[in-house]
Amino acid sequence: MNNIIRHCAIAALAAASLAPFGAIAQPYTPPREQAYVPAYRAAGTTTPVHAVFLRAGPSTEEPVIGTLRPGMPLNILASSNYGWMQVRSADGTGWVYGSYLAPGHYRR
Repeated sequence: MNNIIRHCAIAALAAASLAPFGAIAQPYTPPREQAYVPAYRAAGTTTPVHAVFLRAGPSTEEPVIGTLRPGMPLNILASSNYGWMQVRSADGTGWVYGSYLAPGHYRR
């Protein structure tokens, strides 16, 4: 029983000594890091197969900057390892997941 009390006292002292440094006072929140997504130059044209969001970057966590409609002509600018394609439309330049695009003519 004395060992349990002694270990609790040691743990309490350790926590009190670390609290001013924020180690105990606040829960850990990991930083939101952008996953490294290498982009490769690509060229060609395509069109969306259905309405799809145009995003600011190659991730669903990136903000939506526009909506692309089926039949809109798109110029392919780059592709990433994870299936995202950077495209230019009349509405602007952004990223679209490649599965939502019609098979087009492009080269890396």
